[in-house]
Amino acid sequence: MAIKNYDPQDYMITFAGQTITGLADGTPITASKDEAKWETHVGAQGEVARSRNRHPVGRITVTVQRTSPDLDFLLKKMNSNDIDACYLVDRNDKNVTAGGSEAWIAEFPDFEVTAGDDMPEVEFEILISDFEMRG
Repeated sequence: MAIKNYDPQDYMITFAGQTITGLADGTPITASKDEAKWETHVGAQGEVARSRNRHPVGRITVTVQRTSPDLDFLLKKMNSNDIDACYLVDRNDKNVTAGGSEAWIAEFPDFEVTAGDDMPEVEFEILISDFEMRG
């Protein structure tokens, strides 16, 4: 059995052509489709059928440290009317890509102001109207 390596530095998120850096510790990026690709239907006599769900919307959530050099960029994008491309690329294994060409920041993030030892983080939810995942 071959040993495989994993490196979190091999994840890259781009939004509006800019690579986002200064990611928070833990799980700083997630990508998901809003609804299942297939809906299952079971009839009264137990027959199973499925229908294709054409709902195209998904989202990428990115969490950055308050010291991220891209925090200002993300805040400006949040306040703009722009629709841009957003992609998450996992170069660990065969370049898995998630995202789409029509994306925007969906809502204002919770902005925590603290004066303590912990590094505050800011989470941005990027809505994508043509979301897809491919490998």
